[in-house]
Amino acid sequence: MALPWHAAAAVGQRIDSEDCAAGVRGIGSAHLLETGMADVIGTFEDIVALAPKHEAVLRALRALAVQVHPDHVEVARPGDRAVSWGWGPKKMSEAYAYALPYKNHVNLGFYRGADLPDPEGRLKGTGKAMRNVSIRSAEEVADPALRALIVAAREERRAALGLGIARSLAGKEAGFQRSA
Repeated sequence: MALPWHAAAAVGQRIDSEDCAAGVRGIGSAHLLETGMADVIGTFEDIVALAPKHEAVLRALRALAVQVHPDHVEVARPGDRAVSWGWGPKKMSEAYAYALPYKNHVNLGFYRGADLPDPEGRLKGTGKAMRNVSIRSAEEVADPALRALIVAAREERRAALGLGIARSLAGKEAGFQRSA
């Protein structure tokens, strides 16, 4: 049985447009449905379809997001041409990272990137909060600096949201993997 999108977010399931629309109705946010805002949620495949040239990079970034935070919430927004990963579906408060394809690269962006440690100097941007790294090939995703940035972003949002350290993360950070 599928959980409503807000409950799914709490336990780390990915949500799609059907779940979100049902969840929006379920929590009484008729305004979102009336204004069409509920329609902006899509699937990861929708984002890949918008930029098929960058499919390998997008899939590599998604795999890294799963590796770093197995219980993350993934939200695809075709209107933004982006997919975000975080602790919940709200992109500016609960999400910490996103992938946004452009013509010749994919930005791995961080909603609070200005606050992240960046010893390798990979982050670009001059805004108040957001920063990004331009990625041109799937091989670049293996850069340990990218993993460190995602972990730092995840932890920044965890602390900001007042969430405890998830048990599923403890072994991952120590380099351990669950056995089957």
